Amino acid sequence: MTQVVRPETVDFGQPFVYVSLNNTTARADTFAEAKRFFIIPGRIHLVMLLSGDDTPQMLAELERELYPFDTVRSALYHCRVFGWQELGWAIVSVPARDEERVQNFLATHNRQLAKNQMFTAHTREGTDPFPFTGEQFRLVRKNEGILLTLTKK
Repeated sequence: MTQVVRPETVDFGQPFVYVSLNNTTARADTFAEAKRFFIIPGRIHLVMLLSGDDTPQMLAELERELYPFDTVRSALYHCRVFGWQELGWAIVSVPARDEERVQNFLATHNRQLAKNQMFTAHTREGTDPFPFTGEQFRLVRKNEGILLTLTKK
């Protein structure tokens, strides 16, 4: 069995998914470990591109408002970040029963949840689908604007 060497700091150049443990530390999981987490029943997974807009601030507000620190609800919020196609991504996992509450929160930030929409990158070698998919995934997108297609040269 091959020993997995996990990075000690967040490095999007590495094939790992970083799991937020608290305000200052993260754990590096392999994509396979992340996929095992994502199949746990009763959860939805909110996929967001970490672009230069207000997404990181919105994530902090979502956690603070719906899953405050030092409460029982805090343990229900899981945030993972990783690199794919040279871009940063976040996947926030919350209980499926909270989907309406999350939708209401996102509406106040000019965003919505889109089911059955994911990214596929088009490369010279063909297509590269988003590494995590399934019925429980929701794309968080702005209410207005276009959905980008990623093209890697």
